Amino acid sequence: MNLKFLEVKNEGAWFVMFYAPWCGHCKKLEPIWNQVSQSLYPPVVRVAQVDCTRFPNVASEFKVKGFPTLIFMKNGETFHYKGERSRETLVDYAERMALPPIQVIGDSNTMKEKINSQQKFFLYVGDNIGSTWEAFNVTAYEFQPYIYFYSVSLPVLQASGIEAVSHAPSVMVFKDGTHYLYKNDKPVVLENRLLEGEESETAPSVPGLSDLRDWINHERFPNVVEISGGNFHQVMKIKKYIVLVVTEVDKVGRMPKAMRDYKDAVERFAETYHSTYHDNFLFGWTGSPELANSIAMTTLPVPSLIVINATNYLHHIPEEHTEIITPENLADFLNRILQNDIQAYGGMGVMARAMRMYYEASTTLSGMWYGNPVLTSVIIGLPLGFLSLICYSMWCADIMDASEDEQNEYTLQRHQVVPLIQPESPPPSPPATYISSAELNRISTQDWIRPSPLQRMGRSVGCDLPQHVAEKFNEQLSGDTEKAAVTTSCPTNSLVKEKQQLFLKLIPTISIEEDVGLREDSCRTWVRRPTLHSVASSCISGNSSMTSFSIDKNHFVSSRIQRLVSAFTDRAKALKERIAQPPTPSTDSSDHEGRGPAPHPPPLSLRLDSSSEPKRTWINVSKPFRIPRTFHPQSSVYISWLFVVSSSFMYNLWSVPLRITFPYQDDSNIYLWLIADYVADVIYLVDTFLIRPRLRFVREGSWIEEVTDCRKNYIASLGSKIDVLSLTPLDFLYFYFGLQSSLLRFPRMIRILPFWEFFDRLDMMAPSPFIIRIGRTLFYMLYLIHLNACAYFFYSKWAGIGSDAFVFQGEGNAYLRCFYFAMKTATKIGKNPKPANNIDRTFMIFNWLIGVFACAAIIGQIRDIMAAAERSKTEYRERLDRTVQLMNRLNLPPKIQDRIRMWFTYSWSTQKTLDEISSLVSLPHNMQMDIAMNVHVQTLSKVQLFQDCDPALIRDLVLKLKPVLFLPGDLVCKKGEVGKEMYIVKQGQVQVMGGPNNDKILVTLSEGSVFGEISLLAVGGGNRRMADVRSEGFSNLFVLSKSDLNEALEYHPEAQKILQRKAKKLVKKTSERQLSSEPIITTKPPTPKLVKTVLQAVSADSKTRKFLLQGSRTTSSMTQLSTDPGVTNSLDSVFVVKDVRSYSDEVLLKPNYLPFNKRSALIRRNAFKVSTNRIAPANSPKFQ
Repeated sequence: MNLKFLEVKNEGAWFVMFYAPWCGHCKKLEPIWNQVSQSLYPPVVRVAQVDCTRFPNVASEFKVKGFPTLIFMKNGETFHYKGERSRETLVDYAERMALPPIQVIGDSNTMKEKINSQQKFFLYVGDNIGSTWEAFNVTAYEFQPYIYFYSVSLPVLQASGIEAVSHAPSVMVFKDGTHYLYKNDKPVVLENRLLEGEESETAPSVPGLSDLRDWINHERFPNVVEISGGNFHQVMKIKKYIVLVVTEVDKVGRMPKAMRDYKDAVERFAETYHSTYHDNFLFGWTGSPELANSIAMTTLPVPSLIVINATNYLHHIPEEHTEIITPENLADFLNRILQNDIQAYGGMGVMARAMRMYYEASTTLSGMWYGNPVLTSVIIGLPLGFLSLICYSMWCADIMDASEDEQNEYTLQRHQVVPLIQPESPPPSPPATYISSAELNRISTQDWIRPSPLQRMGRSVGCDLPQHVAEKFNEQLSGDTEKAAVTTSCPTNSLVKEKQQLFLKLIPTISIEEDVGLREDSCRTWVRRPTLHSVASSCISGNSSMTSFSIDKNHFVSSRIQRLVSAFTDRAKALKERIAQPPTPSTDSSDHEGRGPAPHPPPLSLRLDSSSEPKRTWINVSKPFRIPRTFHPQSSVYISWLFVVSSSFMYNLWSVPLRITFPYQDDSNIYLWLIADYVADVIYLVDTFLIRPRLRFVREGSWIEEVTDCRKNYIASLGSKIDVLSLTPLDFLYFYFGLQSSLLRFPRMIRILPFWEFFDRLDMMAPSPFIIRIGRTLFYMLYLIHLNACAYFFYSKWAGIGSDAFVFQGEGNAYLRCFYFAMKTATKIGKNPKPANNIDRTFMIFNWLIGVFACAAIIGQIRDIMAAAERSKTEYRERLDRTVQLMNRLNLPPKIQDRIRMWFTYSWSTQKTLDEISSLVSLPHNMQMDIAMNVHVQTLSKVQLFQDCDPALIRDLVLKLKPVLFLPGDLVCKKGEVGKEMYIVKQGQVQVMGGPNNDKILVTLSEGSVFGEISLLAVGGGNRRMADVRSEGFSNLFVLSKSDLNEALEYHPEAQKILQRKAKKLVKKTSERQLSSEPIITTKPPTPKLVKTVLQAVSADSKTRKFLLQGSRTTSSMTQLSTDPGVTNSLDSVFVVKDVRSYSDEVLLKPNYLPFNKRSALIRRNAFKVSTNRIAPANSPKFQ
């Protein structure tokens, strides 16, 4: 069906189905509709169907609101079908509506056929004139969709065998195999005639229109009608009592035998006593118990009986339920209803409607739960969970605030020391007893673990003592075993008196010490920390055993305890005054040389002497979840919540225009849309009333964390007005406009401030903010295209889908095709359909204008983002190009140029910058220091020279460190040069070289290693490099120069002295270590070339040759060395070097070396080979 249907709709009768391709109900009805089209053929009725997505103007012409909609059209009039959607009923409806409202029967045979067909119809008898005919004609036109109407003359009717009518005009109804005559007089129901036969008929007078209409409305149903959800409201219009038999039919239409017998019994009763009860009752049955249960607001047994008053929805239920019903019982029940002698339930009152709604909701939820418990839990649990959080936060806000304040006060009390009691005169009391604030809570808490006998004994003197205190208490009190035994039993008066005196001696010496050892992740067994008054009450109240004491003793103890409470109160006041400006800790020098270890603070315990050490009992319990009092704007919790709120906003932003324009919301999925809508609304509510009022803000440079101030700040802001406006409850208008009015959710689209805030804060926190900016820009672009697609489809519906080549043709997925059109329009990609008329051209003009500006703005923004992201790389390329040009101008060797290029490439690949220090110049000094401390303080603390150094000096030095990159093979420092820098290996490895040719690797230094620190202070000539240090690969080092160190030490003279003293110690230790490790026998240097030349030139027996080979000393003593048993046989001989002028020896000893013993170096005869002219035993004459 296309747009031409509007031109031919008045030609004949049409039965049209308006559908949508995505509608599930339409798909189910499609095979039935095909059968209907085959049963109905032209020219009687023409069957058609209209795709409302392709031809929305056709649907709007007939005011189609839901799918599928069945409309019968005849002679320019439309009739909406609202009955059962089966093939038989639809065909019967179409055939009946195609005929005239009143059909004329002209002969008796036709009349007999109508009577024998068991068809329900109304019959007018008489001539087609007069008021009765006019009333019948009007009523027939109104009720034609439900029943047939005929007219016949009186002779034809009598000829067909119907002799009950003796005069015309008359109106009759044929149903259930019989007929009934319309009477104008109202029946008078008498009690003694209820079970009698029919009343005698009287000649009816001509009725008015209303009376005839009411009679036809009552009689158009059979004697026993099947009532379902489709015709229930039609049945209730007859204004009678509805006698409803409640049964249950399975999916294939089968009914159990017991229910069928019950139903048949009622049907026989209705047929037998039709004349008696017909005027007041309509009998019916239903195979769906839910319909009757909804009226009764309870679950009725099946089979059962319920009588419903159609005028006020009151219902009656038999007092006793029986599975077998008799005519007598049923007649008695109906008579009592007519006499108002039986209780009526329900109705249409406010309470009845509320109870009916509650019952329907509960049964619906139970059905959903048994059908799909997971989905039901999500649908119901999620909103209830958010609502419970809102209620919890609103009702418990004061409690949480008070608990937090109390905890803060308790924490401050733990870390401050204030004397509790200032006695009038210092009594000769034992050493002071220290009580930590935590132990004081343990003493005063009544919720502790079940007390031992000693603790109960402590209570008898007015204070609840813990176990370890009670033990010490009894040790000082009891002098013999008899008293110790008494402590485990009920106390006597004398013992209690002694305990009181001892306890009162301890009270004045109690003081509070700083409780720094408490574990923050633990919790004691009491639920809530007691206050000072609870301490006093617990001490004053005592145990029940105190009732036996005298009043003066109690008064004496109470007075002393009250003094203790008063001291606590004064201490709390003093603490509050000192909270604002706590004492600043001193920053003493870190030079602890020569000082002993700092004394440890006294143990945090309650003890009677230095040797007593109490045992603490801790119970780890998980802290209950509690919503924070306030939220920091940069916290991960708040940003995560912003993501949730932004997701809800984006859902509303996309779904509202989509549902307004595209037909994607119908009765089959409306509940899914509503669930998503109200989940988003709950998130809005939580954000408005729970999160936003607790958001911290800055006032006069300080973060405000008080809940009251945060709430006032939010209320005064513009965001609160927008948030409240976005929650405007236009959903109540659903009751007037219907659930399809998605435009009512337009206020939800204005809550854009959290969306902007989310992206702004994510931009500040993300490691790559350019990705966030590009994503935000793409979202804006896609949303503009989305709006354009919705506008294009809306225009296509208005102009008619497929009406010309420009609009949407109705083929394929509607949203995807329209989005494709909008994308091409915005990006100017591809060819769009040409506008066919001026309206199309106007639409495209506005579309192009918006697309040009939006596309230009978005493309420009993306270009700026990409340029900002590539700015560093652009600067790197420019610097590399300038450097290459300079190298070419200077004609540098290729090897050097390659190393320079390598430095540029590696620096950029690892750091993405060539000068990371310049990036931090714009930051304040304190922030630069924070960054430097975070990066360098751990590395600088590893330097032995700076260990235990003043933190202030360390903070100054971290800003002096400069990063340096060394390429593979670069020399970091060279042996013998003056050291002016200290190096810290950040990344890579460096090698310390040694050996004659500096080609031997002595040690490899890796990440975190430090070298060259002694050269900074130049103590004792130790500023010369002692070895070469070479970079093995690419090495990133931090450099601290001597000038920077001296500049920092100018402001720290004490630290300078300490560093110099430490440097001297390090130099001394290094010298000793080198001396102890210096080799005694070193490798002989090669013979000089001049000596070799002389030896070759002289003869073999020349004195010169002997002099060069043997030296100036005589060889006698040297020869003796080879035969001396002290040398050849002793392994413990001690040797000294006498002369080192021979260069041909295999081993060269250092001249004039100090004597050494066998403990330092034991020289064994087979350990090395030396010339005998160079060494002599210690007892040799040559040693003298």
